[in-house]
Amino acid sequence: MTHDYFRAPVFDFEVTNADELLSYDVTPSLSPDWYGRVFGYGGARVSGKPGVVNIGVSMETAPNSSFTFVLSDREDAVEHSFITFRDPNRQYDVDIAVENTPSAPQSSNYIMTIDVALENNPEVIVIMDPVGGDSIRSNGRGNIRMFYDAENNDLSLHGGYEIDRGNYNFTLQDIILKNFTIISNPDDNTQKSQILFNGDPYATKLNLWAS
Repeated sequence: MTHDYFRAPVFDFEVTNADELLSYDVTPSLSPDWYGRVFGYGGARVSGKPGVVNIGVSMETAPNSSFTFVLSDREDAVEHSFITFRDPNRQYDVDIAVENTPSAPQSSNYIMTIDVALENNPEVIVIMDPVGGDSIRSNGRGNIRMFYDAENNDLSLHGGYEIDRGNYNFTLQDIILKNFTIISNPDDNTQKSQILFNGDPYATKLNLWAS
């Protein structure tokens, strides 16, 4: 890392030959849509300067890895403690003080490219309906590339995930409740059970064989 008297830092950090490194450790309370514990082999690089941070990761999942992502486009109700109610019939005395406060520092743009080889049977959980419990819990293998640009809030996923074994809890408005066992590759069909990503995470394609 270089800097100009502790200003305008330029940095370039690299992790190489990681061995079962805890690469991702996020709880549902911190990120309700993307969470889990992922261990990995491989490397990563973080470089940047004021205003931009580039993160590149190329890793293979190690044993005991689990990752969950929620595909429902939902809205959360949040209680805001800064909202107060006022009596419209009451007169309020308001003193307004204007101060020259420094502007908030400009946030950095994070650009992330993450290539992950899903090996060693990582558990992948896909939740379609958090309320009804519609979800897929699976173990398998595959390759996935994730790209994220914070400035444009652009997130894309590409790649595929072949399921070796798993379960699919299917629900429909609490009327139809079915539990399926996912079949990896039926004897009478060459297609395998897969989860395919073609860019938009909310347009994920599911190709499942189950009983």
